[in-house]
Amino acid sequence: METSTSLKLTSTFTFTMLMACIVSCTSPKNNQTNTSTDDVKSEQITGNEDQIEQAMLQPCYLATIGKDTAQLEINAVDGIVTGKLNYMFAEKDSNHGEIKGKLSNDTISVDYTFKSEGMISVRELTFIVRNSQIVEGIGEYVYRKSDDKMVFKNSTAIDYTGKSFMFLPVECNSLK
Repeated sequence: METSTSLKLTSTFTFTMLMACIVSCTSPKNNQTNTSTDDVKSEQITGNEDQIEQAMLQPCYLATIGKDTAQLEINAVDGIVTGKLNYMFAEKDSNHGEIKGKLSNDTISVDYTFKSEGMISVRELTFIVRNSQIVEGIGEYVYRKSDDKMVFKNSTAIDYTGKSFMFLPVECNSLK
């Protein structure tokens, strides 16, 4: 009877080790990202919120809605956000430009200076960082003549429910 129990324990142990090996071999290659995210989460109690969100931001993102695509390259240092944002619309002119603004907690607020139809324009944009996504806020715009840019009419009525672009992290070399 002891041999049978010993054999069952050995089989169970071997099976468990085999499963652990299979799981570790098939897990995503970006384990370092997961580890650093876990480290960041553990620092939330004592760390600065701006630093936490900056640490969670990836450098490149891609979003699609139907045939429309948007690419975001972002850099956040000490609460200052810079980068590139390109909207490629299937049936409209594309917008290509630069972002510059700030990161506060989970909110990115930027001015988007872009070229479309041969004209350079500036539009206020805002995003929310959720998990590994960056969700673009949408709202009603008005033209502000004093600084020649489009701004949100009511910043408290911005919608972050994903009705606009939801950016997911991608490898930077996948962006064209």
